[in-house]
Amino acid sequence: MERKATERINHLDLYRAFAILAVIAIHGTSIYAAKVPKDSLFYPVYFFINKGSMFAVPAFLFLSALVLFYNYYPRERNSWSGFWRKRMKFVLVPYFLWSLFYFLLLQIGINRSLTFDAFIGFGKKLLLGTNYTHLYFIFVIAQFYVLFPLMLALVKKVPAIARHLIATGIVVQIAFVFLNRSVLHITTTGRLVITYTLFLCLGAYIGMNYRKYIDKLYANRWPWIVAWAVSGVVFLTYLWLMDHGITWKSDLNGYLYNVLYYGYVSLSCIALLLISSALHAKRGRLVTLLQSIGIGSFAIYFVHPVFLLVWRRYIQQTGDVILFHLLTAAGAIAALTLSWFMYLAIRKLKWAWLLTGK
Repeated sequence: MERKATERINHLDLYRAFAILAVIAIHGTSIYAAKVPKDSLFYPVYFFINKGSMFAVPAFLFLSALVLFYNYYPRERNSWSGFWRKRMKFVLVPYFLWSLFYFLLLQIGINRSLTFDAFIGFGKKLLLGTNYTHLYFIFVIAQFYVLFPLMLALVKKVPAIARHLIATGIVVQIAFVFLNRSVLHITTTGRLVITYTLFLCLGAYIGMNYRKYIDKLYANRWPWIVAWAVSGVVFLTYLWLMDHGITWKSDLNGYLYNVLYYGYVSLSCIALLLISSALHAKRGRLVTLLQSIGIGSFAIYFVHPVFLLVWRRYIQQTGDVILFHLLTAAGAIAALTLSWFMYLAIRKLKWAWLLTGK
């Protein structure tokens, strides 16, 4: 399967669709922790959908590393001014506008107050991606963009690291987990790019060797998919036991969680890549629909919390148990559908990139 380094990998749009669907699943079911009793028959449904979708953010980071190394690694020279200009225009500008939107929505629409101190807080939160719950992802991806030229230079100048990049990622990830648990004690590790080192290295390695390994991976896709399913069952079972206080009280508990988490998510990234490739070969209406969702995933990511917020504030309120669960599912579907429709409505406008990126 010979390809030019600059050839677009079209089935990655399907991968983006799966990743954004996982994001919607997490946010759509996040209400379970506060509103659904553990003895409810519906609690396991919320729990397993929510926890089973934990690969969402790592999957996007894995994909970013894959695409960047796929495009930049084969080049003898790279224009970093063009690289930064694109990221500033198509990532940071939409991020700023959406951050401002959510800030104003919370201050005026919810808190009914807009002060100078609030604007000072907006500036501080802008730097950390905390103006709304989902915006931290841009803070993380910005860290990767800063590190990317250094990572690229390192794998080019040290071939041994390029050959063993996945092993390097595992070592760095283990070192950070041990260091954090014993010395640093950082509680918000999800906002640090080093937390996702393994997924970035995995994506980078596949990106650098895409033409060399993709056919071999695809030919042996079923063992990878089965391994992903098994790891998911083990990981979710462990989380269920933790949720019900059944696991033992020991420091090993935390380390075991990390082993199962990184194993499950890493296999998720690979399995979804192979599933996307297989689906793309079949084509059909479902594939076309998923591709469209994948292409609009950045816009969907930014806007869907608005629809979830409105839905829960004005529609979700009900005392009927069955209706509550039906409305929860409908809210997630509505958030995805309306976000996608918004993207389709504005995508061809000249200024659309301000909200949707590229």
